[in-house]
Amino acid sequence: CSTELDEGVRPTGHPGIHIVPPALARAQELGASGAETLLAIVLGYEVQARITAASRLRGRVHCHGNLGHAGAAAALAK
Repeated sequence: CSTELDEGVRPTGHPGIHIVPPALARAQELGASGAETLLAIVLGYEVQARITAASRLRGRVHCHGNLGHAGAAAALAK
């Protein structure tokens, strides 16, 4: 699972695989600093965690791939 960034942070649904690669690619494209990139990744995690915690999907569907797009979009927007 380490190659999948399957970090297992709860209740976020494994956000690393959804957030980190696009955030790194965008940071490289923009020439963003490490601090800016880290902030975007943390923001993406926070967004995904809050949406996952508030949703009624938990326990009904598998957490992978359902809300990662929201966290990735937040990281990319930052």
